[in-house]
Amino acid sequence: PGQSSDYSPWSGNDTTLVEGCFPGVLTFEISEPLEVDYVITYEVGGTATEGVDYNPIGNVATIPIGSTATSIEIEPIYDGAVEGNELVSIYATLSDGCTEVEHTFNYEIVDRLPMYMDSLPDTAFCPGDLAFTIDPSIYGGIEPITYEWLYNGLLLTNQEIITIQPDNLGIYT
Repeated sequence: PGQSSDYSPWSGNDTTLVEGCFPGVLTFEISEPLEVDYVITYEVGGTATEGVDYNPIGNVATIPIGSTATSIEIEPIYDGAVEGNELVSIYATLSDGCTEVEHTFNYEIVDRLPMYMDSLPDTAFCPGDLAFTIDPSIYGGIEPITYEWLYNGLLLTNQEIITIQPDNLGIYT
């Protein structure tokens, strides 16, 4: 079995899900294809509520005949409420026909935090003015945050803060 999410940089692991943004995947794998369906039953628990905090995932996964894997997507629902972190736990017992092994897979759902930016004033250069720096003062959101500064519609830089020279008149967005 393997766990993953689309948003591992936020928490340093691969099981963090962000409401309405980043789902997770639980993959069940076998070493070689079988001539019958391999049915895996599991239970779902945790502090998150299925159908409210994340889309329903049922309680059965099937690796079809001739295949070696199947996946369950765990998609958190954005509700706009600040609830704190919630846990989705999946309990599965896997068997190779001889031995059974119990597995627990945990995913943490985190709130999607609003992002804010201080308003930047329009600025005009006058003859003799020196270069000035623009810092957008962005706060909130979920790290990592990326930036794109456009100069007259063309990508200038991906840095958070930029310095504008008096010779570079134009529109910065």
